[in-house]
Amino acid sequence: MLSRPRILFPKTKFYVSNKGTTVRTRISLYLFLLISMVVQIILRKYLGWFPDLSLLMVVFVGIFFGWGEVVVFCLIAGVFRGSFSDSTFLIDIILFPAVGLICSALKNLFYKNNPVAQAFMTTAALTIVIGVHISYLNITDIGTMSILSVWRSSWKSIVMTIVLSPVIFLFLKEQTRVE
Repeated sequence: MLSRPRILFPKTKFYVSNKGTTVRTRISLYLFLLISMVVQIILRKYLGWFPDLSLLMVVFVGIFFGWGEVVVFCLIAGVFRGSFSDSTFLIDIILFPAVGLICSALKNLFYKNNPVAQAFMTTAALTIVIGVHISYLNITDIGTMSILSVWRSSWKSIVMTIVLSPVIFLFLKEQTRVE
């Protein structure tokens, strides 16, 4: 019995990069980024504190993906995050790819599936983002803040971001089918 030839979709996978990141993985990552931004904005408005999901996505991509994917994804995440802030738009566009590249460079020092290592990378990323934002706002005279005042005002969000990072990374790994 003869089978029909597969003209439209042969038995090959559609790869976007040399690392094997499929189109499905990329679409799901960007969809999760969009959903996380919407959820973060809505729930932070009502709760007052919520984990920084966009930063968690940046750290996740930095740990589990290659350099090319990290730069593109983190640039888009920086644009999304910066578009919701009137004073740190340009900083977020530069800062998020830098944080993603730092996480990508440090991923070889740790076992990337270790929850403690994931929480450590998230803590380092949070420290960098908060430090750069405070420095920028103090230089431009928009605010006179210190790290201690930021910690006091948003300690719940910082702790939730760090504690939930392994759980969110596990969820994202399962949904994007990343090793």
